[in-house]
Amino acid sequence: MLHLILDREAADRFAALTMTSLDELDLAPLPASYSIVFAYHAGQFPELATEVQAMLADPATATSQHCEAIYRRHFGSEPMLADYDETIRSLGRGVTEIADLLRTTSGHDRRFGVIGTELAALAGTADGAARNTLERICQELAALAQENRRLRAGVTERIEASTRSIARVSARFEVERARSRTDPLTRIGNRRCLDEEMHRHPLASLILADIDHFKRFNDSYGHKAGDLILVAFARILRQTAGSHGLAARFGGEEFAILLPDTTLAEATDVAERARTMLEGMAKITTKTGRSLSKVTASFGVAEGRAGEPPEALIERADRALYLAKNGGRNRVVAAVEAPA
Repeated sequence: MLHLILDREAADRFAALTMTSLDELDLAPLPASYSIVFAYHAGQFPELATEVQAMLADPATATSQHCEAIYRRHFGSEPMLADYDETIRSLGRGVTEIADLLRTTSGHDRRFGVIGTELAALAGTADGAARNTLERICQELAALAQENRRLRAGVTERIEASTRSIARVSARFEVERARSRTDPLTRIGNRRCLDEEMHRHPLASLILADIDHFKRFNDSYGHKAGDLILVAFARILRQTAGSHGLAARFGGEEFAILLPDTTLAEATDVAERARTMLEGMAKITTKTGRSLSKVTASFGVAEGRAGEPPEALIERADRALYLAKNGGRNRVVAAVEAPA
C-alpha cells in the first residue's frame, strides 16, 4: 500500500509532474507506473527514487513490466507481509523476555519473607524507639511483598493473554500467507509461490506444462468443465511432483513443477509420468452426465544453471514447451543444453 503525506495542492502538483514524466517515457498511466512515478516526485521514498531516476535517465528501460517489478519491490504485498511477520515475531520476543524477567524475580518473595523474619527476631531483642522502628519496617516490608505478589500475578496474567493473542494472530498470518501463495481453483501453488521457490532453489529443474487445445475444450464444453480439467491436472502434477517438488499453476491452462536437486533426465522422467497419467485418466463426467473428451498436455523441461536468473530458466523451459506443442503436442521435450 502506498502511503504519502500530502496536502491537496501538493498532490495536484505531483500528479501533473507524474503525467509529464509518463508522457516522456511513453508509458501508459497504469496503476504501477503511475504510483512509482508519483512517489518519486513526492520525494518520500529515497530507495524507490534511485530506481525511477535510472529509468528516467534511460527511457529504453521504461516498460510496464519494469514498473510492475519496481512497484512489487516497494509497495507490493510481499514487503508488507515480511514487515508484518517481523512485527509479530518482535512482539513474541518481547513478551518472552518479560516472562523470563519475571521468572528471574520469582525468588524475591521468599527473600522478602526471610528478611522480614530476621527483622522481626531482631525487633524482639530491641527496646524502645529501635523496636518500634524495626516493627514498622517489618510491616512496610510485608506490605511491599504483598504488593509485589499482586503486581507479579497481574503481569503474569497479561503476559499469558498476550501470548495467546500473538499465537492467534500468528496462526491467522500463516493461513493468509499460505492463501496468498495458493491458486484458489486448483489448490496448488500460484505464480508467486513458484517465483519465491525458484529464487530459493536456483539450480532446480523446471517443468512447464500446457493443456493441449484448452480453449477449444472450453468452447465445446464450457468453463465449468474446463475448471474440472484444471483441477484434475493439478492433482496429477502434485502427485508426480512428490514431497520434495512444487506443483504450481503458472497461469491459465499452463502449469509448472519445480524440482530441487533433480537432473534434467530425472525431471524429464517426472514430466513423462505426468503426461501418461493425464493421457490415461478416465473420462471426466460433468454433473449433467456429459462425458468429456480425452485431455492431453505438452511439457517442456529445463535444468537450472549456476548464476542463471529464474527468468532465463523459465525462458528455456518455455522454448522446450513450444517445441513440444509444435511437434505434435502430447509429448515431453527437454531443453537442449549448451556444451560445456
